[in-house]
Amino acid sequence: MKHWTLRTGLTLGAILMGTTAFAITPEELWTKYQETMTASGQTVAVESEARNGDVLELRGVTISSGDDTASVVQTIPEVNLTDNGDGTVGVTLSETITVKGTTPANADIPGSTPGSVDMTVVQSGMTMTASGTVDATVLDYSAASSGVKGTFDSGTGPANIDANMTNIVGGYAFSATDFQTNFKSGAGTISFTSAETPFPVNIGFAELATDLKFPVGKADTPTPFTFLMKMVDFTLPEEAWAMADPTGQLPHDPATLVIDTTGMVRLLADYAATPAPGEVPPPPEFSAVSIKEIRLKLIGAELTGNGDLTLDNTDTVTFSGMPAPTGVMNFSLTGGNGVLDKLTAMGLVPEDQLFTVRAMMGVFATPAADGSDSMTSTVEFKDKGLFVNGQQLQ
Repeated sequence: MKHWTLRTGLTLGAILMGTTAFAITPEELWTKYQETMTASGQTVAVESEARNGDVLELRGVTISSGDDTASVVQTIPEVNLTDNGDGTVGVTLSETITVKGTTPANADIPGSTPGSVDMTVVQSGMTMTASGTVDATVLDYSAASSGVKGTFDSGTGPANIDANMTNIVGGYAFSATDFQTNFKSGAGTISFTSAETPFPVNIGFAELATDLKFPVGKADTPTPFTFLMKMVDFTLPEEAWAMADPTGQLPHDPATLVIDTTGMVRLLADYAATPAPGEVPPPPEFSAVSIKEIRLKLIGAELTGNGDLTLDNTDTVTFSGMPAPTGVMNFSLTGGNGVLDKLTAMGLVPEDQLFTVRAMMGVFATPAADGSDSMTSTVEFKDKGLFVNGQQLQ
């Protein structure tokens, strides 16, 4: 039994994000997009297509997928592809895009009914520019805001979602050798309700960001990679806190997670090529990792870290299958003891085990000399061994 999936990334540009190569003229760009969608099993239709000066105007664009049992149709009333006269193509879409679909009942779930989706994507001030060449393309985009609102039903009852982001900027690039995408938004909210959730779920955040650059082609030597994930000041509804912390022991401050890394990696297979049936490409070979920042702020504690490692891929025995590392990583934890006390008061850490837990923390971390609730740890890999604060553990 089939169930539909959404595959074209509407909120940040249904016309461009799925393609593997862009052209410079509007007509070539539009033709390439249709070819890519057809190759992926989707059908693209347009009510009218006309050149008006420098602009290729497309009206009533629909992207359909599915069969006689399940289907989804995405409708974009207007798409304008503009020849900017400098080798780039500007792309603008209708502010409102609709997504509608149906799916059959799931026979594995008793009482399941046919599913459906009815969503509206709203994008304000969205602008995009495609540049580069057919074989090495770049897309830059920005929007004042973007959001999705509507209902969906997986066969167990309807659910409502309303999500919004502001001040969006990003980019996308793809070539025969590497892939790169970055995205950043300002404040946003996500609201979700359904018959299966005991209360409305309302999540807020101050910032979201991603940055990924990774090779896609087989290479004889390592090439640089980048990975960034940032989620700043996430908030949860008080109803969720009441379930997790009924006695109010923990701080309900916004949470933050940052992982910012760079390094060197070599692909042992061409990831841009379609693998043969049953073929599993070998994993990437990492030779260096630089942790520019790790930060986790949650329930009154904050963990930070950074460091640099080189990896010996000829030695996967010393560290049980992992390439043997060499380098130093530094960590700092503030508020850890306070959180441990609160978890003990909540009964999550038994009092008779508290001493053992603190003793283990003392093995891996050095408390601050001023007596504050902070500690540091230096993890060093050298001479095929593991050292923590100068003490050899392996």
